[in-house]
Amino acid sequence: PADDPARYVRYTSCGNVRLFQPFAGNETPPADFLETLRAQLSLCRVCVQVASTMFLDAAACNTPVISIAYDARDDVPYAHSVRRYYDYSHHLPPHAFLQASVVRKRQELFGKLDEILETHAATSTLRNAIAPLVHHSGPDSVSATAQHIREWLG
Repeated sequence: PADDPARYVRYTSCGNVRLFQPFAGNETPPADFLETLRAQLSLCRVCVQVASTMFLDAAACNTPVISIAYDARDDVPYAHSVRRYYDYSHHLPPHAFLQASVVRKRQELFGKLDEILETHAATSTLRNAIAPLVHHSGPDSVSATAQHIREWLG
């Protein structure tokens, strides 16, 4: 959400790629952001993400996830590499459950995409994998959370 949408303009001509900038330029998401996110993740065939807890949202929607853990160039020092983000303490437990979704090379990414898109593989155990980490682990949790917030706000 915080990325500059102009960085992705070159991909808008791809017929099978959809880009969504829910609140680009704003630090505060709109009130319906969680519902929009749930709808997107429920409809998409695969969620490709980089060092984000987005994989937990995708898992709650039972959407296959690919976590990119490599840099565009091989010579990027660890201190500046995307790899370091996967070593943060809040990433270690979930990724221990989801190691099969982490790709460490570009070739692995394309292989994993082919595997998921060709077989229509829905990772049926994905929700079970995140259950120890996430209290509400289903798409309906977004609606329930929004409802409780509305009730609390009166």
